Amino acid sequence: MNRLTIVPLACLALAACNQPAVSLTNASPEEVAKAAQASGAKIQMRPGQWETKIEILKMDMPGMEKMPAEYAEKMKAELMKPRTVESCMTEEDLKDRQSKIFTGGGDSKCKFEKYEMSGGSIDAVMNCPGPAGDMKMKMKGSFSGDTFTVNQEMDMKGPTGNARSEARITGKRTGECPAAPKK
Repeated sequence: MNRLTIVPLACLALAACNQPAVSLTNASPEEVAKAAQASGAKIQMRPGQWETKIEILKMDMPGMEKMPAEYAEKMKAELMKPRTVESCMTEEDLKDRQSKIFTGGGDSKCKFEKYEMSGGSIDAVMNCPGPAGDMKMKMKGSFSGDTFTVNQEMDMKGPTGNARSEARITGKRTGECPAAPKK
């Protein structure tokens, strides 16, 4: 899983937490996870069926200015279509997510320039160096046991140019998970 995939998933997972205040600067994801655990962090997200909507609000990618305008607009429109995902989150899924919330399940060279979470809100800035370019992600949102909203801005500087996007990820619990089919 690449870091551009991990970030939206991390935002979703971060939005699912409700915990005492955590405030750090220049901290690794592992350091943030330790501080959150030491503060008594628990997953607030209630088990059940969840609907998550991902909306790309703005997008600038290198090379688009060199494409024919019609093609570039079609490509941008397709990439910016809102996506909705339905998922069932069990108690076990939530426990597993708790262990991967800040690291994406892998080792990371990312650092949180700023990480603040308290009272149902999150405000964070994360920097990630990488061979494809350096990325800076800003995340700001609110959450409860049944809903979350996270706005994020991403700036990536790479060898082929700079990319920028803004997105909103919202989620809501829509009920109990459907019953498994009988065998």
